[in-house]
This record gives sequence, C-alpha cells and structure tokens, in this order.
Amino acid sequence: MVINKLRSDLEHNKISLADAIVKALPILKDKHNDATMSWLSNELQGYSNPLNFYYQADHSFPPYRIVSGSLKLMTKEGNLVNVEHPLSDRSKYFLSAPVSWLEESNSLPGEDMCYTEMSELSHDKSSGEVVVLAYTHRQLQATLAEIKKRLIALLK
Repeated sequence: MVINKLRSDLEHNKISLADAIVKALPILKDKHNDATMSWLSNELQGYSNPLNFYYQADHSFPPYRIVSGSLKLMTKEGNLVNVEHPLSDRSKYFLSAPVSWLEESNSLPGEDMCYTEMSELSHDKSSGEVVVLAYTHRQLQATLAEIKKRLIALLK
C-alpha cells in the first residue's frame, strides 16, 4: 500500500524525486538487486568518481546524465565568467550532482539555460567561487524525467 501511494505521489508531482528516493530505498532494498540499489543511492547522493567520465573510455555512468554544455566560474557575487580549466574545451559533461541539486537547478528562474555546480571540478571552494555547468533546461528536464520514469518502474 505504501509503495502505491509513493508511486502515485511521484506520478502526480506531489513529492520531489529526492524525497521519493529517500522513501523508496528502504521499501525496495529486499526487492531489487545490488546494482539497482546502488543506482538509487547514486541518484540520491550524487555519483562518486565522476572524473572517470572524462578520463576513462569504459565508464559506467548513465547516458541520460551526459549533457552538452560549457563550464563557467560562478563568482562570490553570483556572476558567471569563463573559466580556465583542463576540461573546459569539452562539449559533453557528466552531471554527477545529487538529484536534489538537479531539481533545485530546474526550479531556478531562466527559461533557456540552467546551471549546476560541478563540485568535482571546483578546487578551492573556500574562495566562494565554484565551477558550474551551463546547459539547457530541456536537457535537465529530460534527465529528471528519465530518473522519474525509472523510479516509477521500480515502484510497480
């Protein structure tokens, strides 16, 4: 019964993806294999070793989290400036952030572009400046929709 309510709440956007995953983890732990549970944990907490995406050809990261975009530096004042970074010449990036960060990025104003912190690329966080990925809202919404679709399928 709890699983049906959780699925219904998720389908009708009455609960965030992050909250749904938190509630789903204990319900699903004995019903699904370790790989599925690991996927859920990664979605909730963010993916570990995200730099493997850039340096290993055989990474096992989900393709729906790979997006086109550009790296920017967000200053303490909230301004976006070009960043000098070894990975800034790439066109594809892996969104390793927890799903709650993605949901937050999706809720911020702006119709075309959105920004998600790339904590694995921000080396001096004490400076108040962080590296962010600038990419389209459409890509972010597709990523969130895929996570939601997969979670709903697990709750059936």
